[in-house]
Amino acid sequence: MAEMGALPNGRLWPKGERRLSGKPLVYELITTARRYGALASEQGRLTVSWRVDTRDGDRRLVLDWFEQGLGPPEAEASVRRAYDRELIERALPYVLSGQGRYDVAETELRCSIDLPLTARWKSGR
Repeated sequence: MAEMGALPNGRLWPKGERRLSGKPLVYELITTARRYGALASEQGRLTVSWRVDTRDGDRRLVLDWFEQGLGPPEAEASVRRAYDRELIERALPYVLSGQGRYDVAETELRCSIDLPLTARWKSGR
């Protein structure tokens, strides 16, 4: 496992790599946390970490998102979280050849995003 922190070029995304869904994914997580999640209450807590791993000779960016102190579920919050889950678990593998996991419990949310740090993208994008 590689060290935690920024990539060698100081960016979250490698220079020249496709960023098509990276920004919307993180933006959606932040927006949902601010409106309905850990950042919406004084009791909430958000922890975000990332690292670069090497697996089977390929470098991968692994981002872990953990929210604690979620408020009571609301209908709108459930819809937003369903959209976030769709982006992370379904769009991420298709668009960025990554993997995602999105788990919501009564008072916490865990999300893991795993992306390749190579120029190999699906559909030649």
